[in-house]
This record gives sequence, C-alpha cells and structure tokens, in this order.
Amino acid sequence: MNIYDIQKKYLEQSYFLDYRDGYGLSEILEVLTKYSVRGDWLDLGCGGNSYLWRMCLNHIDNMTLVDKYSATSILINEMKNKQFKKGCYKYAFENFCCSNIEEIYSTPYEYVCKDLLKEEILFEKKYNNVSQIGLLGLCENPHIFKIKIFEILKNLKKKGVSINANWLFNSRYSEILNIDNSYITELYIKNILSEHENYQLEYINKIKFNDEKYTGVMIYVIRRVK
Repeated sequence: MNIYDIQKKYLEQSYFLDYRDGYGLSEILEVLTKYSVRGDWLDLGCGGNSYLWRMCLNHIDNMTLVDKYSATSILINEMKNKQFKKGCYKYAFENFCCSNIEEIYSTPYEYVCKDLLKEEILFEKKYNNVSQIGLLGLCENPHIFKIKIFEILKNLKKKGVSINANWLFNSRYSEILNIDNSYITELYIKNILSEHENYQLEYINKIKFNDEKYTGVMIYVIRRVK
C-alpha cells in the first residue's frame, strides 16, 4: 500500500466516521477555537487532516502545511475540492467552526515536503499559529522531544501560539513502534518550559482513555511572550 492510500485509510478510519466522545477530539477542537489568533498558520506533520483543524481556527489568512511525503499534497487537494463535511468534520463544523465552509476551503495554502523529525524545524518566516497534532508523540526519547519542541517554538511570532496534541501509546503499541512516549507528562512539559522565559504554558490537559493503541492524549498550548 502506498503512502497516499495509507494516509487516506487513516482518515477514513479515524475522522470520516461519526464523532465518538471521550477520545480527546472535542477538547482539541475547543483548544484550537479558544487559543488560535488572527493571522497565518503553520501545521506540522499535517497528514491529510488540516481542514478539520482549520474549521476551528480564527481568521486565518494563509496556511503552510508540512509533511514528509509528496503524496500528502494530493490528499490535501482532494479534501479541498470536496469541501468535506461528514463524520468528525461534520461535528467540528457544527460545534466549533469559526468560518463559513467556503472561507475554510478557499484559504490559500502552501504545501512543504519536509521530514520534520530528521530535519531542523525551521522556516524562513514566523507564524501567528503553529500546530503539531500528533507529530512529537513520535519522538523516541525526551531529549529529542525537547530539541524539537523548541525548534517549533522558534517559528512563532511574538504573542503567537503553539497548539499541540500528542497521543500516548500503550505498552503494546509502544512495542510495535519501538517508541515509548510515556515521558510526555504535564510535569515534564512544565519543567522544560521553565528553562525559557520567552514562552508561557497557557493550557495543558491529559485526556485519559484506553483503546487498542493509546492511553490518552496530551493537549497543551504555549505562547511566545517575548
């Protein structure tokens, strides 16, 4: 199965289905609505799902969408042309949407192909909003996570916000991926941010649940204050 088919299947099995309460999606959408700011948006590790998050962002002028596969751009373009609105997309549109559907899908965007966990996360311009929904949960250890979160934060304009969500793997799924991300805790994130006065933790919450892969999702918002 090629990358396009893998990413499309993930969307179909995760977000094209009807919304299910208790798995953190509602909290992610609410945080995007509450903390996003007017301006531009950088979505890191976007997959094909950026338009779901875009529904909840306030007054976005343009988007930079980043993933490591060129095929992802095909899926994003398909989503744009379909103006998708069913399953979790329907739930987001009806409960959290900040714009009309035409405005959402007409937002200008640039797709950038970049392996964010292997290359430095650094862009020529800075952004009002930077998101990583899932990406840093794939960091193999806390040292790499710390490096990557501060690379991300360097892309913020002053008063810009970084909106983050990382799914936490259960022991079985950790073995399959060979990644144990149980180090992603509220205390760990607070401790690494305490080393830098330029950034302020505005929100953090772990939504607990248990399924075949995850024990929960850690959601957190960081603002650049200096």
